[in-house]
Amino acid sequence: MPAVTPLGVLLGAVQLVVGHRVSRSVSSPSRVARALVALAVAALGVLALLGFGVVGMVLFDLLALAVAAVSRSDDRRSTTG
Repeated sequence: MPAVTPLGVLLGAVQLVVGHRVSRSVSSPSRVARALVALAVAALGVLALLGFGVVGMVLFDLLALAVAAVSRSDDRRSTTG
């Protein structure tokens, strides 16, 4: 059984932060829905890390953040227009 390294803890924390940032773009007022989105994004990021390495994880994180940014700008446009 492998030991947990500081790099592994850091990469896990990065996934939680990305999940939190993406969950903030969810328009649902439900805290449960936002928490589920955050956990799903973090879990998928960890799977990308295990399957494709750090490069895969970074690409997944950038893609998730880009989708969240586009979604957030669409929400702003629909409420202002």
